[in-house]
Amino acid sequence: MLVDVKPAEFAEHPKAVAVFGWTARICAARGWRYEVWTGADATILANVRQLAAGRRRELLGVSVPAAVEIVSAAVVGLAC
Repeated sequence: MLVDVKPAEFAEHPKAVAVFGWTARICAARGWRYEVWTGADATILANVRQLAAGRRRELLGVSVPAAVEIVSAAVVGLAC
């Protein structure tokens, strides 16, 4: 499932509606579920914001991506 998270006051904007429609069509073509969330518990929203920051290297310390790669490699090695 793919989820778009957008504040309610922006979700009805014509450009956002167009993007949601495009995303829904792409997801449907791939057999994925798609939802738009416009509100949630404050804790859930805080977690989403925290996870979203992980997509932006400039918000992470220089050593964080390298540490994640090392740990990921170790975990994959253990699974083999």
